[in-house]
Amino acid sequence: MVTNTVIKNGIKKLLNITGYILLANIVLCNSAFSALRVISIEPSKFTSQTMGEVTETDKSVEEACLNWHLSGAEIIKVFESSSVYQDRGAISREYYWLPCEIEGKLISDGKEWNFTLNAAAHAEWNDGHQSIYWGCAKDECESLFLLSYDGMAG
Repeated sequence: MVTNTVIKNGIKKLLNITGYILLANIVLCNSAFSALRVISIEPSKFTSQTMGEVTETDKSVEEACLNWHLSGAEIIKVFESSSVYQDRGAISREYYWLPCEIEGKLISDGKEWNFTLNAAAHAEWNDGHQSIYWGCAKDECESLFLLSYDGMAG
């Protein structure tokens, strides 16, 4: 026959185990999030080198660009939601390019990288020796860029 004391002890053990599992999950989630840290962000810059007459469209894109801002948390969200691409060519086949960028520095797993975000949902990390190319096709990125991914649907 099972006594109340045995049941209470069993419940206490179960709660202790559950507590340890929850604590481990919290620690793992926080360490994964802290593995990527933005250390500087430059203001967005319009990079167009227009040949000839500046059109109203050029002016509109420039204005939108100069009003495009991302926080450190939003930049982390971009990279957490992005996929890595093999090379710049793979990005240029799937993503548009806009003459608008945000640059900065970040640390990932203890290594410092320069990053460049293009307003058309793609990015590059460079450490002076290698580059990593990123593209964000997920819905989470739609509100973070001026032009979201559409697979160059045209």
